[in-house]
Amino acid sequence: MNRNMHAPQSHAPTQSAEAAPRTAGDRRDAPEPPRSSADDFSFEIVRHVGVLSISPRGWTREVNIVSWNAKPARLDIRDWAPDHDKMSRGVALNGLETEQLKVILSGFLPQDSGI
Repeated sequence: MNRNMHAPQSHAPTQSAEAAPRTAGDRRDAPEPPRSSADDFSFEIVRHVGVLSISPRGWTREVNIVSWNAKPARLDIRDWAPDHDKMSRGVALNGLETEQLKVILSGFLPQDSGI
């Protein structure tokens, strides 16, 4: 369902959609993609790599190999609740991105960067 279907219109129309110029990539005629709830995903921690830090509330910032929605596993960095039932947004890297990150970090010195 389009969640804006019943929203009031807050702008005055200036031209009809037929008269408005169209540009490449104009998506007015494209159907809105189906929306899914935040609960419509699955994950499997294939391998635990390590813990980067622990918050006072017990959440851990972890590096894991995770398969999201039964897709190929990726290197994943994010915060996890103590029982792994909740997680924060994170970063998931494929193999090539992981190799590139390794190259970038090999010459990186945090103390030289002020962090």
